[in-house]
Amino acid sequence: MIPGTLRRATAAAETRRVALIGAAPGSVEASWLAACAGPGLTVIGTGRDGPRTLSLVQDGVDAIVLPAAEPAYRELILTALDRGVAVCCGPAGSTNVPAAAELAAAARRSGVPAVVAFPWRVHTALRDARQAIAAGILGELLTFDCTSHEDPSGVVHQLDLLRWSTGQEWTVDTVWANPGAAVTSLGLRTGPSGPYARILTSRLGRGEPRFQLTAIGTRATLLVVVNPRDGAGLWRLTCGSSTGERVFGATSRNPYPEFLTSGTGPTFDDALAAHRLARAAERP
Repeated sequence: MIPGTLRRATAAAETRRVALIGAAPGSVEASWLAACAGPGLTVIGTGRDGPRTLSLVQDGVDAIVLPAAEPAYRELILTALDRGVAVCCGPAGSTNVPAAAELAAAARRSGVPAVVAFPWRVHTALRDARQAIAAGILGELLTFDCTSHEDPSGVVHQLDLLRWSTGQEWTVDTVWANPGAAVTSLGLRTGPSGPYARILTSRLGRGEPRFQLTAIGTRATLLVVVNPRDGAGLWRLTCGSSTGERVFGATSRNPYPEFLTSGTGPTFDDALAAHRLARAAERP
């Protein structure tokens, strides 16, 4: 299905023109978008600087894709949304809450597909983990632990994963970081008697990349371990003396197919909520 907002009414063959902006050839974003290529989809690459980007939006591309909603692309994103051009971008690397709020408000007003790419949401093992929590297989959720080592995605992605996986809103309770900020640990709660969550990130420049999610409930414990490089890992559910486990190979985290086929995905409001949590963790 091609969403109406990604389709030009004048196009005889429903060909969409998607501009990839700010991503160098060979980047993960370029590879992900190339994997979506096929009849009816034309990708226009502009490189990192993208001098033609604003004119592309003005001239009628159907969608723009950016690695992140960085300040340099603020005008471009706002112009695209105002002109009815669909937008998909990663969250900004900085915790600029006012900027995130401005983009979220513009996305709501536009009425066109406006998606923030959170690739961990796409991974099938983490989708299964979310479903297990929502279905009550774990019982009442007690703790949720998300640990990442040498994962380039960053804490905003882990905070979004916490909200999305549990379906609950959280507040920052404790913050610990070493002097060099290579290791950071956040403690979060939903309320005085609610579950407790920990988000731990380490960027020490050594060892293999590793992502691990552990959710403990009153009935069962769920463990998901993933290599951020290729998405391979294991999924294990333990209930009493019974354990079910599956090992999986390389698994995609490509967020673009959902955006291009249905115009859906995480919203700019989701990104705003994650940025607010990350900003709260920075305050003394």
